Amino acid sequence: MNSKYLIFVLLLIVSCKESKKTEPLLVQQKKNTNSKENLNTPKEEKLKKDSKIVEIGYQEKLESLPHFELDSIDETEYKRIPLSTSFKKTIIESNNDFFYIQGANKKYEFKKYRDYKGEESWSGFEYLGCCTSLNLVAIRESSTAEHLGFSENELLDTSNDFQYKIISLGDGSGSVPELSPDGKFMVYFQNPEYESGTLSIVILKINDKIDPTRFLTEYKSSFSKSGDSIEEIKWASNRVFYIKTFKSVGFNENGQELRDYFYYKGEI
Repeated sequence: MNSKYLIFVLLLIVSCKESKKTEPLLVQQKKNTNSKENLNTPKEEKLKKDSKIVEIGYQEKLESLPHFELDSIDETEYKRIPLSTSFKKTIIESNNDFFYIQGANKKYEFKKYRDYKGEESWSGFEYLGCCTSLNLVAIRESSTAEHLGFSENELLDTSNDFQYKIISLGDGSGSVPELSPDGKFMVYFQNPEYESGTLSIVILKINDKIDPTRFLTEYKSSFSKSGDSIEEIKWASNRVFYIKTFKSVGFNENGQELRDYFYYKGEI
């Protein structure tokens, strides 16, 4: 065999072997990179984007907001403004154990909460009312798991099926929000509980529904350790609201709680 031809064949064999050793590694690295970028990351982003549950009112967020102060007013000024309710109870479809809310694309079924003060109690939901101007339904979820009570409110938007969960700062839920006269803000509160003496008041800003995840956003907050609890809250104008607070001062001979009342206004 010609020696030049033999050298050419040997070089060709070596070249093919090196190609087979390196190419699969490069191809595999490329496949792994594409898999991470095109499958995992977009999937996580898609799940986050597709989620229709928005949580509002975490303690850390509320503490970082601009705060407002409460100023004392007298009972006469407080009573000048009539009490109103933004979320009014309407007739809804229900039976013995469930109630139903029609959303934008589906009908929601909620098991009714039952509190028998004993073993037969069970966790469930309560219908609190509807704010027709915003297409929001207020619902309270309550649990009696292991004889420990816990509740939290949520607002269901029946125009797009978004759910806005208002985070509880204790065991009980906050109040049902009240809408300002111009429809640009809502206010809600959470009274002190046995483990915490803090009264919390939160202002939510109402935004455009073009981005439903930003429809309700935390705007301002106020915290008080005075020991007061709120009995009523109402808007006096588009930027001013009044609250009626009380302190428990004991019980009478019939076991009825005795209260001292105080009145305040907040301006945002």
